[in-house]
Amino acid sequence: MKHRPRVCRGLFVVASAVGLFADTVALAEAPAREPNVLRTTVQVRNGNGRGSGTVIVSGPGETLVLTAAHVVHDPGDLKVEIHRHNLGSRVMSLTEGGGWPRLVPAKVVAIDDDTDVAIVRITGMVALPHVARIDPKAGEPTKGETLTSVGIDRTLHLTLWRTGVEGSARINLGRGRGPRLFTVTTRWPEHGRSGGGLFRQDGTLVGVCCGQLTVGSGPRNGAFASVESVREILQKYGRADPKPPKSSRP
Repeated sequence: MKHRPRVCRGLFVVASAVGLFADTVALAEAPAREPNVLRTTVQVRNGNGRGSGTVIVSGPGETLVLTAAHVVHDPGDLKVEIHRHNLGSRVMSLTEGGGWPRLVPAKVVAIDDDTDVAIVRITGMVALPHVARIDPKAGEPTKGETLTSVGIDRTLHLTLWRTGVEGSARINLGRGRGPRLFTVTTRWPEHGRSGGGLFRQDGTLVGVCCGQLTVGSGPRNGAFASVESVREILQKYGRADPKPPKSSRP
């Protein structure tokens, strides 16, 4: 069947309008280790647009954030929001005021429009204590597997929810290299979640939120950049096996 991608409010969508999600998993229901997955999530500002991102490397003077390419395409006044939860606070919401969030200038250092993934770099900042786990030998998610999506819904609410894997699809975004591999999930994201991470239960990052997908008259699904795509963008930036600082906690 033919996939027909289009862009809607900065979110990659295939033959579908952006929808709202009502049954988000509450933080109180999450296993004890999952709030650390939340702590690796940041908000990315590109001018007036916002998306999500995941901290994948952080040391003194350099932090790398993995996000979706369409979130940082044509960057203008690009910044990353650092909230209290990124520094280990018990406060797990996106609160403003009293100097929060801290807006840190960032630069796009690697981008792939065909796979819809990108890396942004922050310099001149202390190391963040929470970094996502990346396994260079991780396999692609398989049909029936249960994963956790983390992101910032409607640019306002930091949330995680469970989703099953429907399968995978090769989708041609029409930007030069032909069809690329995406993971298709049973749940679909809201606007603002683009760029957020997709994780296994052990905290390993296995995808990046790209948007929604429908095939023909089928149901709406989520579309996430694959492990293959994440690995390629890391290789492109020379970080094929990123190792977080010893102080980092998964």
